[in-house]
Amino acid sequence: AYRKALELEPNYIDGHYNLAYALESQDVQGAIEHYERALALARNQPDGAGLEMVTKTLRDLGSLYYRTGETEKAADYLTEYIQYVPADAGIEEILDQITSVPSERG
Repeated sequence: AYRKALELEPNYIDGHYNLAYALESQDVQGAIEHYERALALARNQPDGAGLEMVTKTLRDLGSLYYRTGETEKAADYLTEYIQYVPADAGIEEILDQITSVPSERG
């Protein structure tokens, strides 16, 4: 249904976001592409209208990158997300795991 909606309206932000979410478990690259598109479209909304979509897409895209082991990209998206939602302890914990370098001292 989301693909059909996007055929009719390629700039449908929610369609890209929802399709990305649906694709996460079966087509990670497809999910990333649709999250990226939703994020780009949401950032271009006038007067901050897309801010809620920006924040949840940053969170979900960063989390997806983290789960797939792409920690540098995850850190970029989650660091930006945490600027909007500083009280998200779960994301703070992920960022701490990404940015902490394990000590090799004995």
